[in-house]
Amino acid sequence: MIGRARRLALWPGRAGLLVVAVCASCEDPPVRSDGEDTLDRCSDGLDNDLDGLVDCEDPRCGVFARCSADGDADSDSDGDSDSDADGDGDCDPVLAALEIPGEAMGVAIRGDFAYVASGDDDGLVVVDLSVAAAPEVRGGADTPGQAWAVALATWGEYIFVADGASGLVVVNVGDAEDPNLVGEPASTQGDALAICVDGERAYVAEGITGIEIFDVSDPETPEPRGILSKGFYAQDVDEAADLAVVAGIANIILADVSSSSQPERITTLGLVDGVKNVVLDGGLAWIANGQGGLKAVSLEDEQAPGVIGELETDGLAMGLARFGDRALVSVEGEGLLVVDVSRPEAPSRRETIEAPSPAWRVAVSETLAVATYGQSGILVIDLGCLR
Repeated sequence: MIGRARRLALWPGRAGLLVVAVCASCEDPPVRSDGEDTLDRCSDGLDNDLDGLVDCEDPRCGVFARCSADGDADSDSDGDSDSDADGDGDCDPVLAALEIPGEAMGVAIRGDFAYVASGDDDGLVVVDLSVAAAPEVRGGADTPGQAWAVALATWGEYIFVADGASGLVVVNVGDAEDPNLVGEPASTQGDALAICVDGERAYVAEGITGIEIFDVSDPETPEPRGILSKGFYAQDVDEAADLAVVAGIANIILADVSSSSQPERITTLGLVDGVKNVVLDGGLAWIANGQGGLKAVSLEDEQAPGVIGELETDGLAMGLARFGDRALVSVEGEGLLVVDVSRPEAPSRRETIEAPSPAWRVAVSETLAVATYGQSGILVIDLGCLR
C-alpha cells in the first residue's frame, strides 16, 4: 500500500446546534459506531453517533481541518496539513493513495469517477472519487487483452479502451458498479497502445503499425476508416481541429486527419530521448520527452513545428496533464512535478510531490488530478493546493 487515504477540508469552523429532548422514561440511546468518522458527517449539523456531540464537538472529528484548533489538520500524520483552512500557506496536495486490481496505467476522469486501464488481467477499473480523500474501487470490466489506455466518449456513457492485441474495446459505464463491454472488440492492425477520442472519431496508436482512425458513432460497431503508417512507431496520439500529433520513439509526427479515410503526414520533428506522452493545448503540443524532460512545441506553422521551451527533469518524463497555467508531469524516480507553464518558452518548476514508481500517466478534472503508478496504484491530488 502506498499510504493511508488522506482527508481534505476547506471549511472554516462553525458552531453546532444541539437540540435535546428530555424524557424521564426514555433510556439512553446506544452509541453508533458509524457516526462522526467522515468529513461529511463532521459537517452536517447532526449527532450521527447519538453520543450527544455534534460535528466538531466530537473528538473523532478533530482530524479534519475545520475542527482542529489552529484551522489546519494532519489527519495522515505525514507532517504537513491536509488543507489550508486558515490561510497560512500550509497545504498537502495528496488527498489519497489507493491500490487497484492490476497495474494502473492509462487514466481518465469524468464527474465523480476515474477510469483506469489496469493491464493484463483486470481491464478497466472504475474508482469512485466522490469523497476524494477516501477513493474506492466501485467496479470493473475485464477486457480480453491488455488495457493500456482509456479515452472518454464526448457523448453517452462510454469509455474507449486501447486493449493491446485485442484492439479497441468499448465499455458502457452507466452503472459504475457493473460496467459492461459493448459489442465485440474492434480489431486493429497493430497492438492498441494509446487512444484519443474527438466527437465520433477514435484515434488509436498502434506501435509499428502507426495510427488508425475509427468511426465510433455506433459504439457497438466501431468501423475502421483509415491508417497512417510510414516508418514510425506510434506510442501516443492526441488530436484537435483535424490535426493529429503522434508520439514516435524519437520524434513527433504531424498529420492532417480532415479526411478520416486518407490521413496525410505533414511533417516530422525529431526529439531524442524518447517521446512518451503528447497533449495538445491551443497552438502548442506539450511533450513528456523521457530523458529530455518536458518540452513545449509550437504548432503555429504546421509545416515547421519547433521546440520553444523546455524543462529538464532528473528522471524520465512519462506523462503529463495541463490545468490553468500549470502542468503536472509524472517523472520516473523523481515524483510528480508541478510546473508553471504560463510562459511556454520558459516553463519553471514550482514544487515536487513525492510519488512512487513506476510513473505512468496523469489526468485532471476541474478540482482533482489522478496519477497512475503501475502496481503501486494511484494518487489523488487536490489541484486547489497547486494553483
